[in-house]
Formats: sequence, C-alpha cells, structure tokens
Amino acid sequence: GAFMIQGLVPGPLFMQQHAPMLYALFIVLIISNLFTFVVGSIFLKLVKNLSNIPRQYLYPAVIVFGVIGAFVFRNTLFDVNAMIFLGVFGYVLAKFDLPLPPILVSFILGEILERKMRQSLLISRGNLSIFITHPIAFTFLLLTIAVVVFLGIKSKKRYKI
Repeated sequence: GAFMIQGLVPGPLFMQQHAPMLYALFIVLIISNLFTFVVGSIFLKLVKNLSNIPRQYLYPAVIVFGVIGAFVFRNTLFDVNAMIFLGVFGYVLAKFDLPLPPILVSFILGEILERKMRQSLLISRGNLSIFITHPIAFTFLLLTIAVVVFLGIKSKKRYKI
C-alpha cells in the first residue's frame, strides 16, 4: 500500500524497474536498525522510568504534546480539531472492542480503491453490473460478502456469551 501511494506498483517486475530504490530502502532499514540499537541501548535505563509516572500526570502531558504537535504541523486549528475528533473516534472504537488496524488500512488504501472503482465505472459507462458479470470481480465480491458475514456471526457469538 505504501509503495502504491508513492506511485510504485509492486509485482514481479518491481526489482527490475526500481532496483536502485529498493536497495536504497534496504540500506536505510539496516542503518535505522543499527541506529535504533545504539540509541536504545544508551537510553534504555532512562526511559524505563517513564512507566513509573502516574497516569494522572502522563495522560494530560501526552494530550498537550499531541495538540502542540498537531498545531505545529501546518499552523492551523483544523489539524487540532481533526486530532481531537480522531482521538474521540479511536476511544469509542476501543470501548466497543473494535480493531483499529483495519480502519487505518482502509484510510491508506481507500484512495486507491476509489480510483480503481471510478476507472471500472468509466470502462462500463456507469453500469454497476461490471462487478457481477465478470467472473473474477464476482468471485472477489462474494468473498468479501462471505468474510463480512462470517465476522458478523463470529462477533455476535462473542457478545452472546
């Protein structure tokens, strides 16, 4: 998903078409791991004391630094409001035991899905039957429905107990 956001299409020809970039990425990952090891080793003894800070002091400090960081990003209150809204949204999701990673993935891949769906509808001149009449698209549609139904049934059983 991250490669596709940057305009790089992963696949069998990725190494041939973007080899220098891929090797640079590997080198950066190795360097960052070494740097993390060195810095982590140095600061481990200091950082372990952070877990001893009482929650009534830690949570307000995290909120204050979060608001400052959101404002400094682009100097707009919109970013602060977005941070507060998304924080409340995440809190509500956590209270209802809903997983956060699928929502984050949907934010990342949503634009790609929208672009590909628009392309499909342009090819079919706005006819939604393109998703049913083609075997591969229909198979993925059925698999998606099956997964949603299965997860819904599993979730119902979990809350009935």
